Amino acid sequence: MDELHYQIDLLKAVNKKLTDSEKIYKAISEISNDAYLYYNDNNASFVMSNSCGTLFHLRNNNISNITLFLNSIYKEDRELFIQAIQNPQNNGCSNLEFRLLDKTTWIRARISYNYDDKKSFIICFQDITNEKNRNEELKYLAYYDSLTGLLNRNYFVKKLSDMLADANPKQDVFSILYMDIDDFKKINDGLGILLGDEVVQCFGRIMLGFENENILVGRINNDEFCMAVKNPFGNRCLDIIYSRIRDRLREPLQLSNGLEVHITVSIGIADYPEAGSTALDLIKNAQVMMFEVKASGKNNIKYFNQNILNNF
Repeated sequence: MDELHYQIDLLKAVNKKLTDSEKIYKAISEISNDAYLYYNDNNASFVMSNSCGTLFHLRNNNISNITLFLNSIYKEDRELFIQAIQNPQNNGCSNLEFRLLDKTTWIRARISYNYDDKKSFIICFQDITNEKNRNEELKYLAYYDSLTGLLNRNYFVKKLSDMLADANPKQDVFSILYMDIDDFKKINDGLGILLGDEVVQCFGRIMLGFENENILVGRINNDEFCMAVKNPFGNRCLDIIYSRIRDRLREPLQLSNGLEVHITVSIGIADYPEAGSTALDLIKNAQVMMFEVKASGKNNIKYFNQNILNNF
C-alpha cells in the first residue's frame, strides 16, 4: 500500500512539474513575437499558439484548422512549404521563407522534426516583412538613383558593360549619349538646392520615358545623364531621340511651387565600336563631345570626332 501511495505521489509530482513547464512554455510563446505550430502525423494532432492565429489572420475558432492555415499561404509558396514539411533535412531541421495571401507579408519558418520518426514537428514562424522591405530598399539604393529612379552610375556602367560583352562588333552598334543640363549652376543658385533637385527630377522623368530593353538611361552625376542605345535604327534613330528630347524641352518644366522653368541640354555622342570598346571609354568619349558642345554655344548635339578627342 505504501508503495502504491509512493507511486501516486510520484505521478502527481511529475504531473505538477509537467503542468508548470507547460505554463512556462505557454507564457513564453504568448509574450514572444514568434508564433508556434505543433503537428503530429501519428494522431493528426494540430496545435497552434494564439500568436500564430494572429500572424496568419485566422479567427480564434479556426486556429486549429490545418486547411485554413495552409490556405492562408500564397498559392505559389504553399507547395514549397508543404514540400519542406514532407521532406525533412538530414539534420532534422528545415528553414524557408514564404508569403501570405496578401503577397506582401513575408514569413520565415524554422521546422524542427522529431528525431525518432519525423512524424511530428514544431514550426517557429517569424514575420520578416520589415526585414524584406529594408533589404529591398537597400537593393534599390545600390542600383538606382534615389532622386530620379534611373540607373545610378555604377549600375549603368555594369549593365552597359554586360551588353557590350554580349555584342558582336561586326553586327551590333551602341550609341552613347552624354547629356548635361545647360547652366544648371545658375538654376541651382537662383532657385535653391531643393528646386534645383526638382529640375533634375523633371528631366529624369523625361529620360525614364525612353527606357526599354534596348535603351539604358542613367544619372551619372548631379545634372549629367547618360543614355545607351543598342542598334540605333528605326524609332531608335538618334535623330528621332534627339528631336523628342528637344520637343519636350520646348515646354517648361512644372515645379511644385508653381514655377515654370525652361531648360536646354548639351549632348555628346560616342559609338561602339568606333569610339571605344569598353563602357568607360565610350562614356568618357561621349562626355568629351558634350564638352565641345558646351564650348561652342550649348543646346546642341555633337557626334564623335577623333580629331576633337586628340586635341582635348
